[in-house]
Amino acid sequence: MRIDIQYLNTEPDWDTKKYITEKLNKFQSNYNWIIDVDVYLENENNDHNNSKVVELKVMVPGDTLFAESMSENFHQAAKQALQSMGRQLKKYNMRNKSPHLERKTFHKISSAL
Repeated sequence: MRIDIQYLNTEPDWDTKKYITEKLNKFQSNYNWIIDVDVYLENENNDHNNSKVVELKVMVPGDTLFAESMSENFHQAAKQALQSMGRQLKKYNMRNKSPHLERKTFHKISSAL
């Protein structure tokens, strides 16, 4: 799995980068079919607020998953985006399980009855 972290309108935040990398590596250990991950950390300076935005783009076989979060700091935005991505990866995994494996499991259970 390739992880690419880019900073837009901000200086690198090494603590947040380490946190994101650790969480993404944990996703990889649970879901070894993840191909690539692009992470964007952006400081949105405008007249109304000074928000930190974290966007995740995860490439998986046959699809691309997106998660985005905005908060007052990068760590909190990253945490929220990673939680959202974790839910999406879990759903993707459930949708794409091999029907062959599910039939075997069902057969073993019904044989035991």
